[in-house]
Amino acid sequence: MRNGDNEQAKAVLLDLSKTYPELSGPYTNLGLIYFREGKIDEAEASFLQAIKVNPKSAVSYNHLGIISRGKGKFQEAKAHYQQALKINDDYAYAHLNIGILYDLYLGELDKALDHYNRFQSLSPEKDPEVEKWIVDLERRIKTSN
Repeated sequence: MRNGDNEQAKAVLLDLSKTYPELSGPYTNLGLIYFREGKIDEAEASFLQAIKVNPKSAVSYNHLGIISRGKGKFQEAKAHYQQALKINDDYAYAHLNIGILYDLYLGELDKALDHYNRFQSLSPEKDPEVEKWIVDLERRIKTSN
């Protein structure tokens, strides 16, 4: 997958998913490839299959949240992100994505700020873009009070 040969990677992952249907990894990785290719329905089906096989796949729940958010299903997205965080509260990208959801789509600024800060604390290096979002959110929260 890392060298960009998606077709070969998909073929190997499809073969693995048939040989070892009890493993969630091939389905999750297929979902990631499909997602990057913009094949959202295929990605969603792969992530759902990964969760069916392994209900503790935080990566799959996180990406299902991204897909749901993209479809305008904000409460469904929230539930997926929350499930990812229930599985692994140290999963930085689930904190980032639920923060974006709270900030831009649900208007729950305090919750967004908490999750952006948690993302930054879990990341090896602070993301300068998220740092700007935090400053902006703090300003918006202060002026709304």
